[in-house]
Amino acid sequence: MSQQPALKVSDVQSLLADPSVSSRAEMAVKIAQSFGTGRLTVGEKAIAHDIFRMMMRDAEAKVRRALAESLKDNPDVPRDVALALAQDVESVAAPLLEWSTALTDADLESIVRSSADGKQSAVARRRGLSATLARAIAETAGPLGVQALMENATAAIPDDAFGTVLNRFGGESAIQTAMVNRNRLPVSVAERLVNMVSVALRERLMAEHDLPTDLATDLLLQARERATVDLALSVDREDLSMLVGRLRKNGRLTPTLILRSICAGDFDFLECALAELAGIPVNNAYRLMHDQGGQGLVGLIRHCGLSDDFLEIAQVALAVTGELQLDGQPGDRVRFAERMIERVLTSFEDRFDTENLNYLIGRLGRSTAVAEAASPAG
Repeated sequence: MSQQPALKVSDVQSLLADPSVSSRAEMAVKIAQSFGTGRLTVGEKAIAHDIFRMMMRDAEAKVRRALAESLKDNPDVPRDVALALAQDVESVAAPLLEWSTALTDADLESIVRSSADGKQSAVARRRGLSATLARAIAETAGPLGVQALMENATAAIPDDAFGTVLNRFGGESAIQTAMVNRNRLPVSVAERLVNMVSVALRERLMAEHDLPTDLATDLLLQARERATVDLALSVDREDLSMLVGRLRKNGRLTPTLILRSICAGDFDFLECALAELAGIPVNNAYRLMHDQGGQGLVGLIRHCGLSDDFLEIAQVALAVTGELQLDGQPGDRVRFAERMIERVLTSFEDRFDTENLNYLIGRLGRSTAVAEAASPAG
């Protein structure tokens, strides 16, 4: 690997002889690179520090930017230099704000709370961003900074910060997408997010297409349920029961939602949903579902007030899942769901127009609703 030349007095003389912007920018890079080698003498370091302090006050942003870019990943840069550059205009400050370890969380939080979106975004992109800074960005940053925070997979984002983001920017589609794409969200936040996305869809459909209220509501429910199924597939097993409980509390643990989860091959969700509706432990629901005689599933579904049509599709799906296994390859969940849906639709093709899953689920959901209405209260 080539070595950077050590700083020399002649470099300073050259700078004085040719004080053009380009020359000053090139010198800023050279001095910063020499400083980063660790081979400067004490005297040379002192000269470098003085030149840094001179250049950080240079009238040309190009020079200051060159200095900032060259010093961004050097942990030994004098703190006053790093802080001055970080407080400069956005084009100069961004490299230090995103990369420099010479800046403390207190330095960065002060900048986040007093700066515009560009600087906030640079801080939000920092690797291993602390919970303190994540919370500050969630509370004060503009939409670009918050989006950058949500897109930062290494950020330690506290649960309350997610809630703050939803309160401030829940309707921003780019932020919604960034949140959905995170590896994990708190269940309470994920459940709120699904609702926000669905409400936005409903409003857009109503405004842009002048849809009848009933049709818009049907489309809203379909989108909400599809999003909830996708969410449930990404939730940790220990959080799934909590999600199901929240869905039921909010009146959203519907037969159609459970049917969608079955067609997606999500039997963990089915177990938790039936356990929640029946008021029994999930382990008990699992044993009843997989009772070899099949009567356990029959009794469980009827105890939950679900229809015979629901029972039939659950029986078909359980039989299919014994034949179709996830193979661990990319896209296996999608292929599994497609095969599951095909088998389920085929099983009902003589009874319903099963051209699409939404129609089938709607019919089955209505038959379950009729069964619930006919059953005695209790």
